[in-house]
Amino acid sequence: MSDEPDEIRDELPADLNAVGYVGPYTFPDNARRRVQGALYLAVAAACLVLRLAAGSDAVLVNDGFLWAAAATAR
Repeated sequence: MSDEPDEIRDELPADLNAVGYVGPYTFPDNARRRVQGALYLAVAAACLVLRLAAGSDAVLVNDGFLWAAAATAR
C-alpha cells in the first residue's frame, strides 16, 4: 500500500457521478407496475377458482389456496 494521500484508489464511472449532472430528475414510469399487478390478480383468481372447483374433499387443494388468493390480491 502506498502512503500517498493524493492517490485515487476508487472512482465512480462517469455515468454514475451525480456531481456533474445538471437537469430535472425524472421518475420511473409506473406503467411497468401494471404487468406485475395483472399477474398477481391472475394468480389470485387461479387460486380461488382451483379451490372452488376442487370441492371440500380435495386432497391437494385446501383452504391455503383461499389464503393465498386473499394475500395475493391484497
